[in-house]
Amino acid sequence: MSRSPRSGGLDWFRLPAALLVVANHTSPLLAFSPEADHVLTQILARVAVPFFLTVSGYFLLPKAEREGRRAVCPFLRRTLLLYLCATLFYLPLQLYKGHRPGLLGALRGFARLTGLTTLLMDNDFLHFLAVACLSLAAGALFCRFLRPRPSPAPARCWAEIDLSALRHNLGALRARIPPECALMAVVKADGYGHGAVQIARFCAGEGVGAFAVATVNEGATLRRAGIKGDILVLGRTFPPEFPEAHRRNLILTVADPVHAEELAAFGKSLRLHVAVDTGMHRLGFPSSEVDAVAAVYRAPRLRAEGLFTHLCAADSDTPSDRAFTHSQIDAFFALAANLKARGIDPGVLHIQASAGIYSCPALPCSLVRPGLALYGVGSSGLRPVLTLKCRVAAIHVLAPGDTAGYGRTFTASRPTRLAVLSIGYADGFPRALGGRGHALIAGKSAPIVGRVCMDQTLCDVTAIPAAVPGCEAVLIGSGLDAAAVAGAAETIPNELLSRLGVRVQRVYRMPS
Repeated sequence: MSRSPRSGGLDWFRLPAALLVVANHTSPLLAFSPEADHVLTQILARVAVPFFLTVSGYFLLPKAEREGRRAVCPFLRRTLLLYLCATLFYLPLQLYKGHRPGLLGALRGFARLTGLTTLLMDNDFLHFLAVACLSLAAGALFCRFLRPRPSPAPARCWAEIDLSALRHNLGALRARIPPECALMAVVKADGYGHGAVQIARFCAGEGVGAFAVATVNEGATLRRAGIKGDILVLGRTFPPEFPEAHRRNLILTVADPVHAEELAAFGKSLRLHVAVDTGMHRLGFPSSEVDAVAAVYRAPRLRAEGLFTHLCAADSDTPSDRAFTHSQIDAFFALAANLKARGIDPGVLHIQASAGIYSCPALPCSLVRPGLALYGVGSSGLRPVLTLKCRVAAIHVLAPGDTAGYGRTFTASRPTRLAVLSIGYADGFPRALGGRGHALIAGKSAPIVGRVCMDQTLCDVTAIPAAVPGCEAVLIGSGLDAAAVAGAAETIPNELLSRLGVRVQRVYRMPS
């Protein structure tokens, strides 16, 4: 359901290449100009052969890097089947061309008697059209029977990703910032559990031209998937990662003076944004060290293109936190002004993450970095993008006094129906929700009881007769928003969403 990666024009060239192959076998210009036909069939049409090798590798290898033999083997099987079908389809034409007796010979005689020799036999433009049309018709027929089977419906646990909600959130965020400010979509931690590649592809289609990740590997994954535009690595990087960052045209964060020396020692030009520590004391040059920051901009082997900081208390309304946030903002822009006074263009400025977009929307920045808000969590006017679901695996009936789960922590106080949900902490569902959280089954709340297991979770469905094996249960979604679930688990939505594991299948719902 997600969009295909951009193919750089290779996908569009497949039809012209196929027509070149047909031209190579039919000599469509021979009757008009032997010289022109030679150029077309013996020179230009030869481009089609290496092209098909190139396009096969281009579309296969990125999937192979991600999925290994699971991607390669089905591709090879389908390609071999298509090759055999095409061979069988063209074999009668080869026999026909070779003046064989019998039925095919009779067909050649029929062509002469009916005046169809030019269309069916001679090497000219009409012959080219006939073969091309028949080839296209056969190709459409083959594709109908060789089309990959659709994926089965999710069977255990899955996350439905509503891309229409994502589109709404992009519009809502753009409405809060100045027109000259752009969005840098934060897709680190696999897009906060939503799927970084699919989220980045959709955002790119909606006009987002910059993305932020935490590691070089995350950035390289986006590049391999065809994501263009700027990709900023927010975390500290190390010398073994520099070659890959350079090859993938990633923008690295300069974390401190020591890091700047390591980057300069790489010997090749690296794109950089300079992190400024305005009080969070995580990564960055202290905002008072103007000389050290200026030295990065002036270093011949470094390409400092931007300056940024992070507001660590922008989501708080207490007077002390608001005052601290404003002190961070003042320190950052004072540093930028000092650089300009020295004749240094600090480049792209960005300071606001999700909370900052809502608490301080009008800052004169080049970019904002929405993360959690992009996914519809934490602010009003946004729509949640993710709904987490699983299925009921079994129903158990307990008598009063019966116990269930690890450590027998649940004891039935009345006749009780327990539903076994097919999700556990190995899927990223918090273990802390045992005895605290709820699921929604048939639109009704079902308390989670006992301890959440690695692969299953128990719910009390005594009051929900519709709860039967195979029915759906909602763990995060409408009526159970991520903030409420995170609160029950004594954590934050960021952690809750980003910990959803690879066993949770992502299902993408495209906007209508």
